[in-house]
Amino acid sequence: MHSSRLLAWETALALPAGDLVAPDSEEPAVPTPRRQRVTIAADTVTDAIWKVATCLATRGRNLVFPDQPIDVAAQRDANLFARRYGVDGEEGTTLTALGTPLGITRERMRQIVQKSIERSAQFEFDIPVLDALDLACASCLPCPVSVLNNHTRTLLGELLIFEHACLFAGDLLGRRIARMSESVMRPGSLRIDSWACAPDDDDIAEVEDVKGV
Repeated sequence: MHSSRLLAWETALALPAGDLVAPDSEEPAVPTPRRQRVTIAADTVTDAIWKVATCLATRGRNLVFPDQPIDVAAQRDANLFARRYGVDGEEGTTLTALGTPLGITRERMRQIVQKSIERSAQFEFDIPVLDALDLACASCLPCPVSVLNNHTRTLLGELLIFEHACLFAGDLLGRRIARMSESVMRPGSLRIDSWACAPDDDDIAEVEDVKGV
């Protein structure tokens, strides 16, 4: 196409000068999609997980149309995602345990959760309750995880455990609240417990795919 025609198209489409007439060896720049910033107002991490799950399952439509009912498939995906992160308690969070009652295979469950994780890249989540959780546990570290579960119960919610809150923060935000040790014997006790330690200043967790269990 003649360069004058390309220039006319650039003007009509309000494109930067030279965008369509770049040399053959020079690929036009592809703009990076802007991430939608979403603030999750929640009193507990459990509530925050539910709200993020709904946002991801509806692709953000619930933010635009908050009064519109959520369709059955999106509600199912939101429920599975939230339960994967322990909102209903420590038991039954594995892919197999989540899928079996619904007749969903473990692999299909993995795909459902993975799809939600991938959609999170479209959003920039601001979750203040995670900031509160971080602050609340910082003064206790290092300590047994069971101590943190008790100390931060009002922030976690009724059934959520600290480990699952940390998993959620890591998978969705690449944020590490604490480092977990292997289970060890507590001094002066027969109880075996995991310990939590403060992350190093340069210890930034990478956003990884949800691991199958």
